[in-house]
Amino acid sequence: KAVMLHRIREALSRIEYPSKKRLARAATKLGHKYEPSLSGYSYLHRGDLFSPFAGGVADMNLVFNRKESAEVSLPDYIALEGVADKIFGGADNIAGAKISLHGEKKFDGPVEDLDAVRSSVEQGADSAVLTGRFRTDMGWSMPMDLELEVGPYDMSKAKRFKLILDDLDEGDYGKAVSRLRRILPSDQKLGFGLGWSNFGGQYHFLVNQLGLLNSMSPSEAAEYMEKRLHLPSNTPHEEWKLLAEEEMQRRGLSYLFSRRQIYEEAIRGLGPDILGKLEALRDSQFGAGDPLPE
Repeated sequence: KAVMLHRIREALSRIEYPSKKRLARAATKLGHKYEPSLSGYSYLHRGDLFSPFAGGVADMNLVFNRKESAEVSLPDYIALEGVADKIFGGADNIAGAKISLHGEKKFDGPVEDLDAVRSSVEQGADSAVLTGRFRTDMGWSMPMDLELEVGPYDMSKAKRFKLILDDLDEGDYGKAVSRLRRILPSDQKLGFGLGWSNFGGQYHFLVNQLGLLNSMSPSEAAEYMEKRLHLPSNTPHEEWKLLAEEEMQRRGLSYLFSRRQIYEEAIRGLGPDILGKLEALRDSQFGAGDPLPE
């Protein structure tokens, strides 16, 4: 394990990461291109790709919003499938979906049968997300979310805080870091965001990249690992992904705990004691007093 972690750290230092500006331009071009296919929805610049407070990016998002609607209709969702078919190179390449209503997940996971996803939409949804692989003109592949959402698109601080608590309960500490950044005062966002990018964000990028290898042929995946990710392909990519994700989450929990003075004021009065939850998580997962990565 120690040897593999060393190889991962070495790989992270050698990767020539894709240009954030070029990815943002590609997303904007796609968003405007497919906006007419989604009647009544407007493309939004959303996510870390367009945030000046995020260092690198691990994925891409195309978000289409219709403020005056209450729900995503089935015809709306089927139109989104059509967009996914074009961007991902076929409906069979839709890897995952997330359907939710008022924050409650109706469907969340890999897609084996699109009829099951459609059935979830018919039960009522205000957000529908399809995930797949986008091939860039830089030779990189990036995970991409295509999302339809309805209603006001400015998320309240209280709702974001609830999502942070959900992330902690689910063990997604890296995601919790990103959400916390968004509720900080503007003068604190940049330092917090760049700090995470250097400390744990590169692990997030690697985890997402390794996850894309399942959509490639064995020969393509091996070449991608060697040339793009600088990891030996004679070890299954699933093993690299498992270890990289474990380290990313370790670092996420450490970052949340060590930077608590930065966000303490921003979350005061929003709900349960997040610092107490972090203490319990640290002790239960790593043992009281065990060192966390610096």
